[in-house]
Amino acid sequence: MTQYFKFSLCFLTSLFFYFQISNAQQIGNKIEDFSLLEVTQQQKVRLYDNNSACIVLVFISSDCSYDKMYKTKLQRIRSKYANEGVSFICLNSNDDENLSAMQSQAQDWGFSYLKDEKHLIADLLSVEKTPEVVVLQNNAGSFFIKYKGAIDVLGSGADAAGQLSYLEEAIEAVLSKSIVNMPLRPVTGCAIYRGE
Repeated sequence: MTQYFKFSLCFLTSLFFYFQISNAQQIGNKIEDFSLLEVTQQQKVRLYDNNSACIVLVFISSDCSYDKMYKTKLQRIRSKYANEGVSFICLNSNDDENLSAMQSQAQDWGFSYLKDEKHLIADLLSVEKTPEVVVLQNNAGSFFIKYKGAIDVLGSGADAAGQLSYLEEAIEAVLSKSIVNMPLRPVTGCAIYRGE
């Protein structure tokens, strides 16, 4: 039993470090252009048509309670950086969500909202849960991954008094062209449903 426990612990530790290394290798990498359906306008939107200095990809779901807790906070952060060249784009990568639910959420949140059909972008970026953010920096017309993970430390959408959220720290670093101190943060939330 003890030997089995040691083996299991060793295996799980190795698996944890594999995923950390896998994700860490993405930080700093260029993200290739993609085109996805914007659910309210019913037309394709290309990432590289956006010329913002910073793009925040917000992976969300229309039925995850964690995502709903972050609506106000994300709207506040978007407003804070609205005049600084920061764009927010929501992506829904769940296979089991219908278009009308996504359209309703898009109207409620007021964000550009893309359907990540067959979770291609979530797979590309190794996004497993919602809400999770990926912060991209525009460098001469190409976008590079600078942060990936949780929006804040609390996992509740509430604001910690006098403290910037992880997302705000990442945005500030991108805008000042400095390094994000902690470019990977674990996410608390709902697993992205990838079907059978």
